[in-house]
Amino acid sequence: MTRAPETTGFEAYVRTRAYVLWRAAWLLTGDKGHAEDLVQAALAKTWNRYDSFANDHQFEAYVRSTIYRTYISWWRKLSWRR
Repeated sequence: MTRAPETTGFEAYVRTRAYVLWRAAWLLTGDKGHAEDLVQAALAKTWNRYDSFANDHQFEAYVRSTIYRTYISWWRKLSWRR
């Protein structure tokens, strides 16, 4: 029997904290789909820095601030187009 490959710390982090991050994004956007997009964008921007943090709490603070900054950036682009 073959053994499943080990999951990385980042994958484990996403698996356990995705809902919490989604809720934070949903509170900003008020929309399920936009919240999912926002979390995905923030994780794509931050995944390569995961190993540089001492623990998951510090990394989560970084991801949450990235969620907020990304949301503000999206909001500015939309408001400028109007």
